[in-house]
Amino acid sequence: MRNIGKQISDARRKQNLSIKDLSERTKIRTHIIEAIEAENYSVMPEVYMNSFLKTLATTLKIDISTAEVVKESKSTPKHETPKTQTPEIKGKEFVAPTPKPHVSKDVADFAEIFKKKNIKRRDKKIIYNYALISILAIIVIAAIYFTITSLYGNGVSRSNTDFLQNADTAVVSDEKPSSLFSYFDKADSLVLTAKAKDSAWIRLLIDGKQIIEILMRPGNEESWAASKYFILDQGNAGAIQFYRNNQLLPSFGKPGTVVKNIKITMSEIINPMEFKDTTLTRKAVRKKAPDTIEKKPRLIEESKINTDKNIFNREEGNESPQ
Repeated sequence: MRNIGKQISDARRKQNLSIKDLSERTKIRTHIIEAIEAENYSVMPEVYMNSFLKTLATTLKIDISTAEVVKESKSTPKHETPKTQTPEIKGKEFVAPTPKPHVSKDVADFAEIFKKKNIKRRDKKIIYNYALISILAIIVIAAIYFTITSLYGNGVSRSNTDFLQNADTAVVSDEKPSSLFSYFDKADSLVLTAKAKDSAWIRLLIDGKQIIEILMRPGNEESWAASKYFILDQGNAGAIQFYRNNQLLPSFGKPGTVVKNIKITMSEIINPMEFKDTTLTRKAVRKKAPDTIEKKPRLIEESKINTDKNIFNREEGNESPQ
């Protein structure tokens, strides 16, 4: 069966469909449908033309076999005649010229559309890839930033904790809250430095807000910063040298004693202990009265015997009447 284009045109008219209506149903462009109905199959490549013919036949319910569609799409249009060229002669052999493929304007437009779509798809993929890489880079940078912040912003170093042999010993942990480092950036901050010559514990109240408890050993050195003042408690006075803004401070008590409530400000040091002996293990000394009274031997006194005879006479007189 031939004349498939005419069959498609007749079926369309019987169903009262315009070329635009058929184009909306089949998603085939109107100028391609018009070319098919005119049996001009050269507007599209053979592969696309076969697909369009099958789609139109299915939509219009035309019984056309695949072989007929292929044969029809391969047929030469009636209104076009292939141009022939005279063969070139090279010596004694005849060489037929290579025919140039005919590309219609519609085919060129269709190919250009495909190129533009491919370019758009390629651009979308590139943009998507760049966006994905940017998001991953931001996530990695944020993870590194938060890791460094957690290590240096909230890190706490812990040292060994032991008991001192004195009665005023306290067991404390060696902690360095890194939030204090922010004070060092201020020009008017109060910096207290401790250098240990012997083992001693420290309890430090900073600006009435934060408490530091630390056990220092010989050779240890620590620094803290405050905006107003420090309140210091220390065991084993004299074992630690304190520096206020790099200036050495005098000892706060007698060596080996416990000192408490030492207030250190930018301009003064208030020491309520006044170098009193605060050792907690003192033993009370019993007071003894001086032994000034001389002990003398006790003398035996003579006993006095009453020898009055009247006593005996009275006793005899009392017994006679009986």
